Amino acid sequence: MRLLMIAAVSVFALTPGAFAQTDEQGSPPQAAAQPAMPTQDDIVRQHPYWFTENGIPYRPCPCSVVFPNGRHACLGLP
Repeated sequence: MRLLMIAAVSVFALTPGAFAQTDEQGSPPQAAAQPAMPTQDDIVRQHPYWFTENGIPYRPCPCSVVFPNGRHACLGLP
């Protein structure tokens, strides 16, 4: 049984184009064009509520720490 499997794999490995997808002319398929990634300005325009909280723009803490008891604190004004 092993010999049969080895023979089948060998035949496919030695056959040119056995695993490649080609069209009638034999050329490989063309890669589809990827859409451009949106910039942060585009995302802000599409989802303004993601970047504001109660009308105040989100500003991350410039220096946050975690105490040994697991509590978080912000050291500084954002």
